[in-house]
Amino acid sequence: MMEADDDLNQVERDNESIAREFNAVWSARDCDHLLTLLADDVRYMVYEGGPEYVGPAAVEGAVRPFMAKYKSIEFAIKRLQVIGPVVSHERTEHYYGPDGQLDTRFEVVGLLVIKAGKVVIWRDYSLPGATQLAGPLCTQK
Repeated sequence: MMEADDDLNQVERDNESIAREFNAVWSARDCDHLLTLLADDVRYMVYEGGPEYVGPAAVEGAVRPFMAKYKSIEFAIKRLQVIGPVVSHERTEHYYGPDGQLDTRFEVVGLLVIKAGKVVIWRDYSLPGATQLAGPLCTQK
């Protein structure tokens, strides 16, 4: 039985690393790197009840132009928990406009399901009671 536990612990360590890398590439505004972390059949839901993007091309179509609006992005992980393939992480997202001023701030819980080293499910949920700031760059089409 100990061998199975060791294997699971390694999977969880690997999945934690992928989740941290995922957040770091957002902070680097590196859409190309982000896409390498996604499975071919990834399913991405931006917010509860929001649209779901299926596959890396659909995710890229949503994420790349969003990232491009901002001079800088900071994803700060507050808490992270891994249970097998599931990673939940509470984070604060800061988005800074071309003038360097804060445009948008979100307090979210991200849920990643990781299989074979790739994100297959990516969901973000707003934290109940948190003050969200959706600035003009975020709300423009």
